[in-house]
Amino acid sequence: INFNLKKNIVTITGQVKEIDHGTPIRNAKVEILDTGATTTTKSDGTYTLIIEPGEYTLCVSKEGYGTVQKTTGSMAPNATVSIDFNLSSLPCRISGVVLDDGSQPVADANVLSISGNDTVFTQTDLTGKYRLDVTAGTYILKVIKPGYALSEGSISVTVSTGEHKKDVNFTLQRQFAGLQGNVRNSLTHVPIAAAKIQITAEDGIGGTVNTDNSGNYQFVDQWGKPFLIPGVYTVTISKSGYQTQVQENIFLQPGETKTLDIELLQNMGWLAGSVTDGSAGVSGATVIALHTDSGERYTEVSDSSGRFQFQNILPGSYLITANKVGYSEPEGITVNTDADNIQIVLVKNIGSFYGTVIDKERGTPIAGAYIYAVDNHGTYAHTYTNSQGEFSLENLSTQYLYNISASKGGYRGDSKPDISAEDTTTLRFELERLYGSIAGKVMTPDQVPLDGVRILAISGATSYSDTTDTTGLFSFVHLPSGHYQVTAKKIGYSSDPPQRNVGLWNGESRTDIDFILTEAICSSITIKGPEKVNNSKPEKYSYIAVTADGRPADIEPIWQVDFPAAIDSLSSSGVLYPKRSYIGPLCLMVTDSYSKVQGSLQLSVYQQLDVGNPGAQISDECGALLVIPDSAVAQGIELHLKKPSLPEVRRKTTKYQIVGEVYEFTPAGSKLQKPASLRLPIPATVQNDKNVIGHWNRNILSWEGIGGNEIAVGTLEVNITQLGSYAVLTEAKPLSIENLSLKPNPFSPLIGSLAIKYEVCSNVTTHPIVTAKIYNMIGDLVKTLLNEEPQTKGLNQLYWDGQTDYGRVALNGRYVLHIIVRDRTGSREVLKPFVLIK
Repeated sequence: INFNLKKNIVTITGQVKEIDHGTPIRNAKVEILDTGATTTTKSDGTYTLIIEPGEYTLCVSKEGYGTVQKTTGSMAPNATVSIDFNLSSLPCRISGVVLDDGSQPVADANVLSISGNDTVFTQTDLTGKYRLDVTAGTYILKVIKPGYALSEGSISVTVSTGEHKKDVNFTLQRQFAGLQGNVRNSLTHVPIAAAKIQITAEDGIGGTVNTDNSGNYQFVDQWGKPFLIPGVYTVTISKSGYQTQVQENIFLQPGETKTLDIELLQNMGWLAGSVTDGSAGVSGATVIALHTDSGERYTEVSDSSGRFQFQNILPGSYLITANKVGYSEPEGITVNTDADNIQIVLVKNIGSFYGTVIDKERGTPIAGAYIYAVDNHGTYAHTYTNSQGEFSLENLSTQYLYNISASKGGYRGDSKPDISAEDTTTLRFELERLYGSIAGKVMTPDQVPLDGVRILAISGATSYSDTTDTTGLFSFVHLPSGHYQVTAKKIGYSSDPPQRNVGLWNGESRTDIDFILTEAICSSITIKGPEKVNNSKPEKYSYIAVTADGRPADIEPIWQVDFPAAIDSLSSSGVLYPKRSYIGPLCLMVTDSYSKVQGSLQLSVYQQLDVGNPGAQISDECGALLVIPDSAVAQGIELHLKKPSLPEVRRKTTKYQIVGEVYEFTPAGSKLQKPASLRLPIPATVQNDKNVIGHWNRNILSWEGIGGNEIAVGTLEVNITQLGSYAVLTEAKPLSIENLSLKPNPFSPLIGSLAIKYEVCSNVTTHPIVTAKIYNMIGDLVKTLLNEEPQTKGLNQLYWDGQTDYGRVALNGRYVLHIIVRDRTGSREVLKPFVLIK
């Protein structure tokens, strides 16, 4: 059974003519815009197109003519449709170039010329050039291309018949978007080269680039400019061996270059194997896997059976090594990931070296010499010699020979090559001591040589000295190698520089160690050091001596204290050793023997009492003694003793008065957990049975007696439970006037005043009322010195210049001083004659 099928087609025919003369136009282009199908007219201007049924738009164009479009309307199957075209010749031309804002040509830009309702357009070529064939008239020209904006807007151009308007140029501003970034390994952060970056817009348009060796990428054109149309994109990043990553909704704004950095997760691998000594597994061995491409390093430790395993590591090639103390490290093994039977064999180290290092010159052992052994495989061991100059190196590999060296500063080193660690011979190294020399000159600023300058060269605990000769020269020869501090000193001079540091490590000879000494007489001395001194520890003090103009001065110091009984010793370098049992004030002094200038520092020597303290006896070395029992304090304190000089008003109370010194134990008010025994000396002038030890009551601001037993002649003892101020008190005498003296007697007012001294006593008040008057021998009042005035108990003093109460000088003759003292117990009086001679 046969079938004949007939095509459903439409035939379009027609003729293209010149509109003005009706002349056929050959080689005109006839295009169906909907399908892109084209044909050209024959020599008679006719054309034929065969197409499927439907409705289409036809466009006819030819250079030098205007382009014309027509719509076919709906065409039925197998129909033949005739459509003719009349084209107008275009005798005028407009041309130019379209560039971007970087002066680069813009290809495929649409250039439109608009005149009334007619629009003629063309596109720029690869060089950005365009040409429009038009009839005479005025046109508005525009340029359109996605991603660009016309910077100057449209241009109005007028052309005459036959005119060619050239250089009608346009500049477009780029409005593209850009995308750039970096792609790295998410684990190692190493850049990934040749990763594929694909970008896709919502309409399916996009592009693809690859990362460079640094993992960087960017979407740019051949001139390095962004070319992406602004909008929303999807970015896909992929690389063989890595998991693909997709970034959606990446919005690129006009003129923006967005940075998008990506980290890709690499597909991971594993390794496994065993560490043995050739027969059994070695546990605790450190196994290292080094990734040969990235340098990534992984470490595992073999288990009890010698097995090890690496998981989740970068895929690729690895160098596997293993080590353990006491074993030689073998050559590395190169494997790829997913290897599961890696075998590493460690060789146990059983070799050793023993030996001594001696001073070649003296034959004595050298302690602290550095011993270094290295084989030709790079394995090394090192140690130092002990105090006998001995050394040992153990657990060494026996596979290779060693080079062994011995060295120490100040010596020429010694070495021994190609020594086997299996050789049991004791090694002996002999180091040759190095010597050097130091020399120089000492001058004044005027370049005058100075003789008699003491030069010290100090290295560690060893010092060498020399004195400059008349030419100012000094020298030290055959000095052991080392570091030296060289100083130049002469009393009355300061050195510049104060010190020279000289290194003689390799037997050098230094002849340039010069000094300039400037005259510097000491003007003042300041002692530097702690003002509080623990009586159980020595203290080091220094000083700063300067001239009148503030320059440092070199002195010969003499150290002294004002109370030698308080110390065990005081060194010439200013180290103070206090007496263990002493507390109290102490003045430290240093005197320049040359200028006799003295500096001083007031110290307080204290007893440290800590919780759980042992018993202690402390003294002022002048008769005062404090016996402290063990565990006497609840918290640690510094026990100080001061001897303040009190004003007379604080030395007396109604009932008592202080005799001798006041002893102030601080911190005042501190409680003692156990009573302490306090012994105070009684001054020889008040040896009686009315003396007690008193305590200053800080609450009532007064002295109060607390008792005391006279345990020996001149010593009172009492128990105390707190720190504070203590003194020997004697009971006040009843109301009286004692020890009255008049000097000089006779006296002359022309030479000086009469000094009247007396002691006021009272046991009921601190300020008795005193009246003092002078009478002549017939009983007339001559002068009132005091009239019912309160005076402090104790020694008082008055003066009479010979003037009477009437302002005249008294006559020659005999006079009587009458003093009356009273308190609430009554009154007492005394008379004493004297002579006045002019």
